[in-house]
Amino acid sequence: MATPEPNQPPAQKASFRERWRERQALFDAPYFHAGSLFKVWTTEVFRNWSRVHWRCWLSVPLICLLTALGSVLHWISRLCFSRRIERRPMTGAPLFVLGHWRTGTTLLHELLALDQRFACPTFYECSFPHHFLLTETLMTRLTSRFFPIKRAQDDMTVTLSSPGEDEIGLSCLGAGSIYQASMFPSRTQEKVAYLDLLDLPPAKLDRWKQVFLRYLRELDYRHGKPLVLKSPPHTARVKTLVSMFPEAKFVNIVRDPRVVFSSTLKMWNNLTRMLSLELIGDWNVEDPLIENYRKMHERLREARPLVPAGHFSDVRFEDLVRDPIGEMERIYRELELGGFNEVRPAIEAYFARNREVRGGRYELTPDQKLKVDQGLAEVIEETGYAARG
Repeated sequence: MATPEPNQPPAQKASFRERWRERQALFDAPYFHAGSLFKVWTTEVFRNWSRVHWRCWLSVPLICLLTALGSVLHWISRLCFSRRIERRPMTGAPLFVLGHWRTGTTLLHELLALDQRFACPTFYECSFPHHFLLTETLMTRLTSRFFPIKRAQDDMTVTLSSPGEDEIGLSCLGAGSIYQASMFPSRTQEKVAYLDLLDLPPAKLDRWKQVFLRYLRELDYRHGKPLVLKSPPHTARVKTLVSMFPEAKFVNIVRDPRVVFSSTLKMWNNLTRMLSLELIGDWNVEDPLIENYRKMHERLREARPLVPAGHFSDVRFEDLVRDPIGEMERIYRELELGGFNEVRPAIEAYFARNREVRGGRYELTPDQKLKVDQGLAEVIEETGYAARG
C-alpha cells in the first residue's frame, strides 16, 4: 500500500508568510522614504491613508518624525546657503546619462565619475537632497559603519559617496516623479505624466523646472564642477532638458530589450515589496513596463534632432563591457570632452577591480517573450537587436 503524501499547507498561508519575510516593511520603508520633505511625505500618505496596510502603521509615525527633522534641517540649510548659491553661476552645463532602467546606466555613470573634471551627485545627496549641504560630511562619518550595502535590484555595492540618481532627489523634494508611485503602486498612473513631462499643466511643469534647477545649483555649489547626471526618466525628457540647458551633452546606452524587460521586471517587483505602504497582490507591472519603455524610446527619438552636433553619443551595453576602453574613448571623442588619456588608467583600474561586470542572465517565459517581441518590436528593430531574438 502506497504511503499517502503529506498534506501541503494552504497556498494562501504560505504566500502570506513569504510576503512577510520579503517585505520587512517596518524596517525598509522608513529608510527609503525618510529623505522626503515632511509636506511631501504627509501629503502622499494622508491622500492615500485608506490604502496603508496595517503592517505599516508603525512606520508612518517614524517616517513623519524623520521627515519633520529633515524639513527643519532644510530651512536651516536654506538660511545658511541660499544667498551664496544665488550669487554663484553654475560651473557648466550637465552631462546626462540616458537609457532605460537596467541598460547599464549605473555602470556608465560610474565610469564617467572617474573623470576628476566632473562631479556626480552622491547617494547621500540624492537621498537627502534638501539638507545635504548642511549634513553630508557629518552624517557620512556617523553612518559609515553601515556601508557599503547591496542594492536590492541587482546586489551592486553602494556607499554614501557612490554616484546617485538625481530622480530620487526630485522625488524627495516634491518636484513630481514617477518614483513617488513607489509608496502606492496602485496609483502609479497618476505619476506617469512626470515620465516625459509633456502632458503636465504649465504650472506643474514650471514647478518641476524650478525645483530641478535649484537642486542642480546646490549640487554645483557643493562640487564646483560640471555635473554628470543619471536618471532613466531623463531619457524621455530630452526636449525639456535641452530647453533648460542648451549646452548640455547626452550619452545614451542601450541593451537588448528582452534582457532589459526581464531585469526591470525583477527590479520593480523587488522595489515594490520594499517601498510600498500598501499590500500589492497580483499587480500587473508587465503592460505598464512595456508602455513606458516604448514611450521613453519614442520621446528620445523625437528629441534627438534638437540636440546640437557633438552633444550626443550612443553606446551598447554589450560593447561597453566587451571593450570598455575603446567605447569610452569613442564617447569622449564624439562628445568632444577631451582628456581621455588622463582618465584611461582609472577606467582600466575600475574593470580590474570589477572583472565580473558582464550583466546578469535573465530568462523570459514564452508568454513574456511574445509580449516583448510584439510590444517592443519597434524598439528592438531601431536599437539593432532584431537579429538576436
